[in-house]
Amino acid sequence: LDFGVVIFLFSFVVIVLWTLVQVVVAVLLDNFIAATIAEKQAKAIERQKKNRTVTHALDPILERICSGYDTTQDLTKRIDQIFAVLDNENTGTVGYLKMHSGLKRLNLKPSVHLSKEDFESIAADHLDDKGELTARDFEAIMRVQLNHYVQRAMADAVAMANAGPEIAAMLSALKLMLLAMDDPNYQEK
Repeated sequence: LDFGVVIFLFSFVVIVLWTLVQVVVAVLLDNFIAATIAEKQAKAIERQKKNRTVTHALDPILERICSGYDTTQDLTKRIDQIFAVLDNENTGTVGYLKMHSGLKRLNLKPSVHLSKEDFESIAADHLDDKGELTARDFEAIMRVQLNHYVQRAMADAVAMANAGPEIAAMLSALKLMLLAMDDPNYQEK
């Protein structure tokens, strides 16, 4: 038996095993740190959802609408479905009482508490002589309210952006674009 070969093989095995142990430990630590960060972020989001207060009467229904549409036609379809629930008598119009009782039937969490003042401020420019909205007017005010909801959500997301200045900058830019589109002086070039 050659003593040099034994020393070479022994040192080779020790060095390779030592290196592999270091790599395995590094990968395990990296996965552990990533899982810990993801868990902290999930807990923070859950805590925010639990502690979130509704800042606008229609926020629960706007959140439901916002979370599932892909196209403008899909958004129109969702709003029409909500209008159909609110207009349970099929008169083609919805007033405060119908809207108030219809929103209760939707079983939203948190529930929608729409006051007469909220209804009048939301629908002021669209109400007919009887104080009611047509399906077209309802869609128009829901689109405006959805736009306001998205802007509030963007502001909240910017305030919460723990991911760093890059994410906060992107969210701020999106918010500015939304605000610019609401500006009556905005012109597409």
